[in-house]
Amino acid sequence: MIEKIIGISPQAVIISGVILIAILIFLSWIIFKFSPVVLKTTLSFVLFSLVLLISILWLGIFAFKNFITDWNLQEVSRLKEGAFVIIERRKSDHINFIKRFAGEPEKIIEDKLAKTLYDILAIADPTGKVEIANSELLQTVPIPEGAFSQGFQNTRIGVYLITASWSEDRKKIIAIGENVDIRLLPALRDMLSAKDVVLISSDEKIAENTFFKNAVVELGGGLRIEIIPNEENIFGLASNLAKSSSRGIISALVFAVIFFAVLSLVYIRRPLMKLIYATSEVEKGNFEYEIKHEAKGDIGKLISTFNEMIRGLRRRDAQIKYRNELLSAIKELTRAILNEFDKEKIFQIAVETAGIKTNSKCAIFYSDKVKFSEMPSITQDVVEKLQDGDTTTMDGKNIIAYEIGVKREVGKIIYGKFIAERETPFIPEEKEFMNSLVGYVSAACLRSDYVAKLRLLQSIDHTTGLFNSSFFKTSVKREISILNRFQRNFGIVFINIENSKEIIDKFGYIVWEDIVKAIAAIMKKSVRTYDIPARLSEGDFALLLPNTEAKNATVVEERIRNQILSAPDIPALPELELKCVVESTATDIQKVDDIIKKIESKIKEIKGEEL
Repeated sequence: MIEKIIGISPQAVIISGVILIAILIFLSWIIFKFSPVVLKTTLSFVLFSLVLLISILWLGIFAFKNFITDWNLQEVSRLKEGAFVIIERRKSDHINFIKRFAGEPEKIIEDKLAKTLYDILAIADPTGKVEIANSELLQTVPIPEGAFSQGFQNTRIGVYLITASWSEDRKKIIAIGENVDIRLLPALRDMLSAKDVVLISSDEKIAENTFFKNAVVELGGGLRIEIIPNEENIFGLASNLAKSSSRGIISALVFAVIFFAVLSLVYIRRPLMKLIYATSEVEKGNFEYEIKHEAKGDIGKLISTFNEMIRGLRRRDAQIKYRNELLSAIKELTRAILNEFDKEKIFQIAVETAGIKTNSKCAIFYSDKVKFSEMPSITQDVVEKLQDGDTTTMDGKNIIAYEIGVKREVGKIIYGKFIAERETPFIPEEKEFMNSLVGYVSAACLRSDYVAKLRLLQSIDHTTGLFNSSFFKTSVKREISILNRFQRNFGIVFINIENSKEIIDKFGYIVWEDIVKAIAAIMKKSVRTYDIPARLSEGDFALLLPNTEAKNATVVEERIRNQILSAPDIPALPELELKCVVESTATDIQKVDDIIKKIESKIKEIKGEEL
């Protein structure tokens, strides 16, 4: 519709408007001269409505056409300026980040923040040839002219914004880069509120809107960015046009009221006034009002239709209010599970929320368990047969089922199944609510998995698979708390490789890692499921034995010592013997403070808080 309005020439608008108004004036004269009274009133209403509509459209098309043109020019200018600012700010961020590593350029390759922020990290020699990089995309980097060099480079898998700088001694070139498609274009799209942002070569063309121009930003190197304006922004600006036209519209409406007041006849005035009054009541939000007036013919049909409309609005208003309540419940659910990582608590919050808001019995079946607001009559065997989104009726009960899960490339992770049951059917708003609820619960479950994995990874020594010193400290603190509260002793077995430095210096880290992995495997085989085997430092290991006294700790100590000394998996080292010291202690024969001092001495190479 907008394209047609923009394509109309001003001359065509003027000519067509004058012709249509002349035709309507002629028709009005014919109707008032020859038609019956009832038909005269009806047709007059229709004709005047058409005159009013055409007049408003006739004037509005002029203003709207000019408005669209001016808006497009302003929008293109804004998008260009915004894109320039964002790109320059991104370049400035590159420069500021590189300055941090000007003294030690090699450290940028392993910097965690750099790996997160940028896709390409590289160190090159003075000729620009890459020596070290986290990606094979670049073979060479631009040699900085002066302090820095910046530009867009088209690689085999995409366009990158590359920034290069000399190190402080000017012996190395530091380079960082980020993928334009992945990082820069989404930032432009979001910050500029554009419909789309496209990166193309200078000689390419994209299909443009027939009346909206694109903002073009040249990047150099044969590349450019085209920013497609968001057409929806016009609606906000169109309100300004409506305000400027309000005087003419109000004048036309006043004229309409006077015109129809003169033309109204006695036998249609009363029902029309009732209609007007009813309309005002509806405008105030009173959807309970209905016209109590008996009439026949067209007026009767009009009143009947109006009453039906009121009933429809009443139903729609109730649906909107109910839907808003459900949306509010979704927001409350989201806030409730944001800080929750226990799936069982998440499930309980979900079923209680759904049960209250939909007045139904809700349950989530998972891992042979169930969380429910009220226990439904449906059994788990029947639940397993229901598919995602199924609705069914069973024993006079309406049942709806949704799977709680997330899709992955290798398949779908299923956390459980949500069931709602009640006697009355579920309306579309409730189905939409439950579907959204299940989506948020699925996301919360996935987040819970990620947090659990992250916590586990933070507690593991990656070389041996044993727990690290930090987790070991936490576990000892927990056992000390149990000892103080319940007088339950615990034991610790220490394992120390005294000549670890000699082995590393003579045979290297590969042989050393084979040795510590073999010792770790022996420790894992020699413990109970609730014991805590850990690697405290380079050559120090420890085993926390909850609810264990000294005599039992000694038994574990001897078993581990014998297995280490006779283990076939530990590499035989020519000209060097593995010196392994194994000792044990327990809180029933030694003070806790002395045991803590021993542990701290074992992990003196690792920085951390004291126990």
